[in-house]
Amino acid sequence: MENRQVKRENVKIISALIILMLILSCLFSIVTPFNVLAESEIEYTSVLEDLEKDENFNIEEYPVIEENYSLQVIQIAESEDNELFIYVYQPNSKYEEIKATSINISTTYGDTLNYINYKLIYLDNYQTIFKYKVDNFTVSDKNTRYYEISSIFRLFNSLIDEEPDNENIVEEVSYKVGKAYTMSNSENGVVVECDYFDTIEVTSKYVGFVRYEGVNNWINKSCDRHFVAFSTDMEIDKLYEADIYYQTQLVHLRYLDNSSLNNNKPFSSNYGEIEDKYSHLSLFNNEVSVTVGSSGLIGNDRNFTYDWEGIQTVDEFLDSVNVEKVYSSGIFDVHIVSELTEEGKNDLEEMQWVLSFDATDYILETLGTGGGGDVDYTIVSNVSLMRLKFEYNDKIYNLGIIDNKQTGDGVPDNETNTYLTVKDIFKIIFYVILGLLVFVLLLTFFPSLIVGFLKLIFLFFKYLFKGIWYLITAPFSIFSDNG
Repeated sequence: MENRQVKRENVKIISALIILMLILSCLFSIVTPFNVLAESEIEYTSVLEDLEKDENFNIEEYPVIEENYSLQVIQIAESEDNELFIYVYQPNSKYEEIKATSINISTTYGDTLNYINYKLIYLDNYQTIFKYKVDNFTVSDKNTRYYEISSIFRLFNSLIDEEPDNENIVEEVSYKVGKAYTMSNSENGVVVECDYFDTIEVTSKYVGFVRYEGVNNWINKSCDRHFVAFSTDMEIDKLYEADIYYQTQLVHLRYLDNSSLNNNKPFSSNYGEIEDKYSHLSLFNNEVSVTVGSSGLIGNDRNFTYDWEGIQTVDEFLDSVNVEKVYSSGIFDVHIVSELTEEGKNDLEEMQWVLSFDATDYILETLGTGGGGDVDYTIVSNVSLMRLKFEYNDKIYNLGIIDNKQTGDGVPDNETNTYLTVKDIFKIIFYVILGLLVFVLLLTFFPSLIVGFLKLIFLFFKYLFKGIWYLITAPFSIFSDNG
């Protein structure tokens, strides 16, 4: 009777828990969609409603032009929630296929000019006029706000855009804006002023990297030196500063054997998140030094230091890539030679300047002879120049730059060769002759000593091989005795 009562109580408890879970599930299903809708139902005013507040705005001034795929910033605005909006004229009629993706804005000017690449969120359009919100941007609470916009981007389209004349890939195409907006608070509201400023444009460009390899050993740490070579539509006598935008992604690969490692066919892979990065290069803080090397089993560590400058002419860059490192290995010297490939030289032929903007590790940890290994490295992509400070005809310029987001082919632009040389051939010959002479003298004057030594060696190997043979045959002898 007691058992039945206990079972009934258990059933009641389980039933109560099920009912509670159903109630919570219903509440969650009601609350969650409400929150999602609350976020997605944020309503913004239409692009036409915003622009028609200006009595001088006329939609007829922004006609459809079929073969014009450009982006033209015509106005910006701030919201009461401290958001920033960008209004863009996009002449092509297929506006649904071509939208702006990002924009370069500096909220400072002059010597403190500092561009940031912001993502754009599409909100609305009417015919050829588009409205975007600048993502992750908060309007300052200062009485006067400054927005210097150098360029705006859209996705590359192979049907309408020209492919680069090298192995690079263009991700986003840039268009000149060259407008500086000043917004000031007044008694009558916000006063907006717009001025135009000069920009500089990249005319040819190549993104790549060179790999400085350590000694091939159990853990081999190499260095990837990432660079962008370019020419512009303005002559540059001396380049003082450069700002570069790019993205990085960490990669880990595992290979089961050396064959898969050599053929780059990993057993497993792990890719990290893509991160936005910025690099500021200055001629007055221009030197870079990195150490590569390897670690072996027993005191076999070897490390090399490579040096270069962040801002270089093409010739200076070539001299810094074509280098040789030497380490000692017994009676030999091991030479590791880095040299730019012919293809790499061709890619740099029409370039004026080279910016080495980052150095990342390439680490190969082998699992043993024939056992493959683990590889860790960094992918660098979407490289875009943002600002250059330079001198031309004794005049200093500090300008925003119009440049696409471009990615290299992932193959090093240099090749590394290793060869051996004898340290000092005359010393080696001397020591060999001296050793033979000592052996002959000992054999002549102390023959019994030499014979005894040779017998000792013979006995050592004799009993060593007997021991090995016994270990191999012992299991078989045991089975035969049992049989």
